[in-house]
Amino acid sequence: MNANGSRHICLNMHVLLCAGLFVYGYCLYYYTARSDMSGFMQGSFFFGYMAIVCFGFFLMLGTVGWRASLMFVRHIYKVTPGSAVLEASRLSTADQHAVMRMSKQH
Repeated sequence: MNANGSRHICLNMHVLLCAGLFVYGYCLYYYTARSDMSGFMQGSFFFGYMAIVCFGFFLMLGTVGWRASLMFVRHIYKVTPGSAVLEASRLSTADQHAVMRMSKQH
């Protein structure tokens, strides 16, 4: 578990980035198939604003998902007996290195 702790958070961000890209892809479909918009200015405004909305969507979901993943990882480390990573996060840098060296020896 110690080796995969940060993977939960990174995987979560990748999934939410894909969700933002999916919404932007739907905006492309909507612009071409459903709307009656045409011209450079309407297209640039539509895609510009939709890029901002999709980025905000990614940030909002990313913040909630990142926090939930962090809470999950901390809970798992707290439950796992002898977890050196959670214990090391409360120590100074020199003590963290000593704890990590000790955990690798055992």
